[in-house]
Order: sequence, then structure tokens, then C-alpha cells
Amino acid sequence: MRAFEVRERRAAVDPDVVVEYGVSIVDVTGDVRTDVISAVERMTGLEVGEVNIAVADVRLPDAEEESEPEEGRVR
Repeated sequence: MRAFEVRERRAAVDPDVVVEYGVSIVDVTGDVRTDVISAVERMTGLEVGEVNIAVADVRLPDAEEESEPEEGRVR
């Protein structure tokens, strides 16, 4: 997380996320935003005014995962 700032009773949170290749960044960041707001408000009692999400990386599938032989297949 890059920053967590509190002013009065409002918080601003700036998390970084890593997204799996092929997954919708819009969906992931929307879910993260909802979860962060819920967790911070529940744990601290503060109102969350901002959640500024940065996509730090996109995780690509491992080459090993793609090249693993199917079960029962003879090479």
C-alpha cells in the first residue's frame, strides 16, 4: 500500500495491486475498492473518502504451466 492518510474522520487509501493476465482490471479494482472501504470503515470507524488504486503489475502465466503435459500423455 502506498499511503493511508487520515484527515478529521475521513481516510484516503492508496493501495497497489497486481492483476492476473486475462482478468478484467476494471472488475478487480472495483472489487478492491469495495473491500477496502468496507474493511477500513469496519475496523477504524473512519469514513473512506478516497481509494486511489494503482495497478503495479500484470502477472503473466508461467511458461511451465502452459507446457505441462496432460495426464496420461506419453512424450
